[in-house]
Amino acid sequence: MIPGRGPTDPDAVPAWTIFTQTLIHDFDTLNWLTREPTRSTSSPTAGSLTAPGHPTLLDHATVVIRYDNGALATAEASFAATYGYDVRGEVLGSDGMVTMGEGAQSSLRFHDGQGRLATTSHSDTELMIDAYTGEFAEFAAAVSEGRTPSVTGDDAYAAFAIAQACIDSFQSDARAEVTR
Repeated sequence: MIPGRGPTDPDAVPAWTIFTQTLIHDFDTLNWLTREPTRSTSSPTAGSLTAPGHPTLLDHATVVIRYDNGALATAEASFAATYGYDVRGEVLGSDGMVTMGEGAQSSLRFHDGQGRLATTSHSDTELMIDAYTGEFAEFAAAVSEGRTPSVTGDDAYAAFAIAQACIDSFQSDARAEVTR
């Protein structure tokens, strides 16, 4: 266990949190970036530094997603990293690439004899405050205007389908198809 990191009671953490509560947001964003949320494949590599051998508490993971349009995406997360809350994603295709998840709170970097230092975020709300604020503002505007929000339950289900495929793949040690 990393001193000072991770849950004091690993059994209190909901099963598969890394996929269903941490990376789920990255899956949603990657689906939005690719505009291709259906029938992708999932191949996760995951483990636990804070509770080795625990059957469902994985505190770090890397997921590779292959979309039907040929795009490849990766999503990485660790909620036990001592340097901060680390989630990031990347979509790579023939027309370009998008990356997200720089954990630094600002572009400020301090360099000295010890090396390079950047102040990093230590929670999801700290890291993604602008995204959460934008999502809330859009939802409030949709309610106020009496229209369907730009993000619907279908989008949430598409992200959850990838999370479920990650769980299935991890449990079977084989690539899993996303089913919808």
